Amino acid sequence: MPSPIAELENGTWLERNERARAAEIKELPWVTNGVDNAEREAVELLIATARWYPATFHALLQKPWLKDNITDAETDAIYGIRWTERYNPELAEAMLQKSWVQDDITADEGTVLEFLFWITWYEDEPAPQMLETAVQILNMSFLDSVTSADASAVRSLDRLEDISAADFLEVMSHPTLNDGITDEEAKIVALLGGTYSYRPESVAILLRGTGVYLEERVVELPRSGEVLLAIIRIRDQKTASMDFLERSVRAIEEFMGETFPVGYVALFFDDAVFPESGGTNFGTHFAAQLIYDVENSYAWDYTPLVIAHEVAHYYWHGSSRNWIDEGAAELLASISEHSRIETPIEPTNNPCASVKSIAELEALKPEDLGVKGFNCNYWLGEAFFLDLYRTLSDHTFRQGFRSLYLKSQHEDPTDDCEGTDLSICHVAAAFKTSVSVEVAERVDEIISRWYGPIP
Repeated sequence: MPSPIAELENGTWLERNERARAAEIKELPWVTNGVDNAEREAVELLIATARWYPATFHALLQKPWLKDNITDAETDAIYGIRWTERYNPELAEAMLQKSWVQDDITADEGTVLEFLFWITWYEDEPAPQMLETAVQILNMSFLDSVTSADASAVRSLDRLEDISAADFLEVMSHPTLNDGITDEEAKIVALLGGTYSYRPESVAILLRGTGVYLEERVVELPRSGEVLLAIIRIRDQKTASMDFLERSVRAIEEFMGETFPVGYVALFFDDAVFPESGGTNFGTHFAAQLIYDVENSYAWDYTPLVIAHEVAHYYWHGSSRNWIDEGAAELLASISEHSRIETPIEPTNNPCASVKSIAELEALKPEDLGVKGFNCNYWLGEAFFLDLYRTLSDHTFRQGFRSLYLKSQHEDPTDDCEGTDLSICHVAAAFKTSVSVEVAERVDEIISRWYGPIP
């Protein structure tokens, strides 16, 4: 039987030159029977760590979570520690000493370790100030243990540093943060990176502390357990928005049939959103224009839809095919509203005259589309998924929709599609697998109607 690491990067070198270390990897229970697609990255990271940083490798092998099946979170942890060791050994050592690194690694803990490395990394090489600041962040009290809000805060700081290193360092020197981020402050820090993207002036307001109001609610979801919902406002009021938020999270998790992707769902009512957009999901939180939090305003009737659309983006995001993300989010928003007040599940966007098909839309560069043209992603994506939803049975549609989402999380070796960046190939595979010939033909008809011939 061939070695499970021989074909992997650095694997052959390790077996020839450091047999003892190679053997330690091969003896891991989840490696002994070979390395599948989901385990490959973790093993390659361990091999590289064993080759270049033996002390760090042996420290990792002492962690009990490395002995059983490897998870995505644990792969993120190995990634963060392996690359941090190369550029910031002091930070890597501090990571390994954290109490929460000794037992099982949660998704939030893996996120912290990965994104602390990215804060260290600046313009293709580490910068001394970034190295020092990353160590300081890890030693702050909010990372004595790790919650979803804490993980969002670290991601937010990385986003801010990526936009502007100077402003990142200025924010970290602010009196509110300079003496260390607390658990409560982390909930607000989570908003900074996304807010800076479209409304930098709001960052100063958030850091000031006064005049910022936090409404919270802990909910128990059937699949995810406890999830913290938060609404952050710059005015002292409460509306029905929190009820809309909870209803959307519940309805969308139920329809997706998969654990809600985050444990901290923060809604910031502020005009820090993509131009001409009602709301924007930044991953760390989502923002909605102020007018959507004014009861009985001209926009109030649309507030539940705006909230549900952005909640849906916790599942559907990051694809270079924006019509998939936006179309899926629009459909889920309608389904959420249907579960709340039984409104019909029907189109919510005006037809797009700029392009005739999704294939034509994909062929255009963003700069050729402009902001108004980008809205074609909403119309065509919604129309495509709505057509599938109306044509297929509820069970068949949910099965395909969930399968498509899972393909965005892990590469599926059973289809002929490349990677996890969703395309029409993934869509066809998701909705045509494990269905009858008749159903597959219906899916082909819908693809032909809205997309055109598959490349």
